Amino acid sequence: MLNSNYIPIQNTSHVRGLTYYSYKDMFQREVEDYDNAINISYPSIPDPPLLPTLPLLNYTGSYFHPAWRNLTLVLQDDALFINRTDAVWKMTIHLTHVSGDYFMGFVNKNSGAPTFRQALRMQFVVGSNGDVKKLGVAGEQTMGEEMLWFSRVA
Repeated sequence: MLNSNYIPIQNTSHVRGLTYYSYKDMFQREVEDYDNAINISYPSIPDPPLLPTLPLLNYTGSYFHPAWRNLTLVLQDDALFINRTDAVWKMTIHLTHVSGDYFMGFVNKNSGAPTFRQALRMQFVVGSNGDVKKLGVAGEQTMGEEMLWFSRVA
């Protein structure tokens, strides 16, 4: 019988294909991944990092994805910020500049249970006219280099 303090994780090296981790271990790994997200997601950052292509104010505005709807970026305390507390999944996202037009979005979901923290790779694309055209968001680590692309609408 499965102890309720453990969750099954697929692992083909075991006879039954399962290995069990405690919730405590799982959450500890999530905390470590969140705290080290920039180094995990961007292992080869130049030193010093490249400056953003544009001033941060030029990245602010509304971006749209058909499934995820609108994301509105504002400048708050000299950093980019997204407030999604009006959405079904209420969250805020603080963007930290990594290098060039690459950022890490630190998600905090403080409503409901459990409290949720996640780090998302984010990338802006600037067009040949010097305007930001779209925002890429890697919804989870398993996406690899793939991203959800939000078109700039305002």
